[in-house]
Amino acid sequence: MSDAPARPRSAWRKWRDLPRRERKSLPESFVLLPAVAAAIHIFGLRRVCRFLSRHPVIGEGAGASDVQGAREAARLVNAIACRIPVRPNCLTRSVTLWWILRRRAVDSALRIGVRTAGGQFEAHAWVELAGLVVNDDADIAERFAPFEGTNLPALSPEP
Repeated sequence: MSDAPARPRSAWRKWRDLPRRERKSLPESFVLLPAVAAAIHIFGLRRVCRFLSRHPVIGEGAGASDVQGAREAARLVNAIACRIPVRPNCLTRSVTLWWILRRRAVDSALRIGVRTAGGQFEAHAWVELAGLVVNDDADIAERFAPFEGTNLPALSPEP
């Protein structure tokens, strides 16, 4: 036996070892994150969400029961966000995840909350599925007061 440390897996091997659904989400996230960031910057959140909500659902739909699948998709979106040249903010990551889940026919909700901390106004975005946070800390809605109604288009898949 050799005392040499085990070689780390290559990026290709890590990607190949992922389940098929996750392998599909990685390149999708790599393209969508910068595209969503640019679109929000240019057109604004309302227009971007309206545009994305018009695209057809392509998945079979796991519904509210696929919290684990949604969390895996969130993990991949966050992993890609750390590896692209421009660091997407929470809004970009959450809109991207919301759209990926929507395309899978997973009924998720984009949530936006605000708070003041140290005299500073702060806003934060996250995605919920069946009332559970999938891409952030479970208590995020307690730390940021979520908006109950906005002028945004419906942010969950159409029936």
